Amino acid sequence: MSAPGVSRVQQVAEHAFVVLGYEPARQILSDRRACNNPSTAGVAEDPALNGRGVSMQLCDGAQHARLRAMIAPALSPKASDAIIAGMPAHAESLLAQLESRGSGDLIEDYIAPLIRRAIGQLLGIPEADQARILVIAEDSTMVADETGAPAAEALHDYMAALVRSKIDHPGDDLCTELARALTDGRIDEAEAYGTATLMIIAGYDTTVGFLAMAALTLLLTPMLREELVDNPDSNPFVVEELLRFITPTKGVWTRFATSDIELDGTTIPAKSRIIVELMAANRDSERFEDPDVFNPARNDDKHLAFGYGAHFCPGANSAKRQSLAALNALLPRMESMELSVPVGELQWHQNRFSRRPLTLPVTIQR
Repeated sequence: MSAPGVSRVQQVAEHAFVVLGYEPARQILSDRRACNNPSTAGVAEDPALNGRGVSMQLCDGAQHARLRAMIAPALSPKASDAIIAGMPAHAESLLAQLESRGSGDLIEDYIAPLIRRAIGQLLGIPEADQARILVIAEDSTMVADETGAPAAEALHDYMAALVRSKIDHPGDDLCTELARALTDGRIDEAEAYGTATLMIIAGYDTTVGFLAMAALTLLLTPMLREELVDNPDSNPFVVEELLRFITPTKGVWTRFATSDIELDGTTIPAKSRIIVELMAANRDSERFEDPDVFNPARNDDKHLAFGYGAHFCPGANSAKRQSLAALNALLPRMESMELSVPVGELQWHQNRFSRRPLTLPVTIQR
């Protein structure tokens, strides 16, 4: 996080810089000289990305705009309505089962299956495949090569086959939109399969991570829970504050300087890697008053949890709506829940992009 007197743009290695402040983050994320495709800046590509296809994360300009346009119909509020409409009933069913057992894992028994179905519907993944494929998607984000690389290959192969299957068996989903674009020649195979793979990882891992951290925050703050239950109309604003406070994705995709860039008094030379720390930007005291305090009345949705500029997360609205549906069902039931273990004994899931509890064991008073 950024504090007065601390440089908000810091060099961490030769040709490598980290951006910690809110305003410098906004500036660099909207600067066309900071590109997402390393080859554009003359920088060697990360070998870990081999075999993952071409996605919006790895391109800029016209290609990036074209790929965003391919998925826009499937991510529109109207297209999301059917998915969101089915979430409350599914949430109530999952929570009722959890309550009937008297204990369980709030992630495995509630958050993961709730978001799993939503993402499955969004992408058009058959229900029988959802649990298996989303575990593979999570594994593909792990840093260790023995886990991440094989999972990334398996995920890419599955999503490629799914997109191809939608050519003859279309549905009302994102992979069908990609199949149509592939058939029409608007995108090529690498772009179609890479985009599908990106969307499953971004849509599932980020939302589950956010909700897991939000649930932990609420389990540890009973007075806050009571306030939110008593004032449910404030929940959309609370989701925004939770997004700022938690920031589910630690940083954006690495940017690469195509020329020298002056940023917050620091010169970033051409061919440098630029890492934007979203969490630090969202805790910048020059932008947010008492940034380390969770304030449900903050009423400020200008955080950077979904990035900024041309690469702002295209699924942000859908993720917010899914999160709100999940929290609206969970909050009234949390009064009877408590962590089964001390918070210091929780185990953690850490991948390339984020950190969350591996499990959230709870007991429920009947």
